[in-house]
Amino acid sequence: KALLHVLLCILPPAFPLMDTNKRSGDDGDFVRIKIVHVSDTHGMHHGIEVPEGDVLFHTGDFSNEGEVEEEWPDFNDWLGKIRKRFRLGVYVILGNHDWKFLDSGRPAVSEKLVSILADEQKRRAWLNQRLPNATRVLDNEIIELEVTPPDSKGLKRESISLTGGPAATATISICACPWQPFNYSPTYPDRVPKEGENSGHRRVYDLYSKSFSNELDGFSGGG
Repeated sequence: KALLHVLLCILPPAFPLMDTNKRSGDDGDFVRIKIVHVSDTHGMHHGIEVPEGDVLFHTGDFSNEGEVEEEWPDFNDWLGKIRKRFRLGVYVILGNHDWKFLDSGRPAVSEKLVSILADEQKRRAWLNQRLPNATRVLDNEIIELEVTPPDSKGLKRESISLTGGPAATATISICACPWQPFNYSPTYPDRVPKEGENSGHRRVYDLYSKSFSNELDGFSGGG
């Protein structure tokens, strides 16, 4: 579902990061960050007691049927309610259930949407527009999260940028590799396309494969 899922399973919930702004031997030589990891809530996020932390990652399957007009907005509302509790933000990585609309046809998958989802940059923009209460929806990318001690003077969550910005005491690299609509496998085993069926998922996969093949031809000089 996500490489981040694996990384967070092997790391303790709070681990020391060297604070380069303090001299060796001083009290508090380490900056601690508490990562809250949630996944596979399948529409039941409102009933979860989320612990306090510095940053939250939801690594997929926040919905059950991937209903873009119902389940996605409900999850986005939940993110808005908890976001202020995490000074470094809340991040989302999609799972296969969240893409099930591609195979269910709810909503209908237009040619415009197919072209958006088959394009990496356009897809990222579309995802973040759909879940605006997430600090960021991570989609097959690596980001660097700057960590500043919570007692820093004048600290604002908005000052913690993904690139650039104020000097931080530590940086965490996050690799997010979610299930993608250009994966050949269907969004769910019960949605294996019948012969001749042209599902939204298959259309995205075909278009992405074609564009990827063209990029490889260009890289190799064609032929």
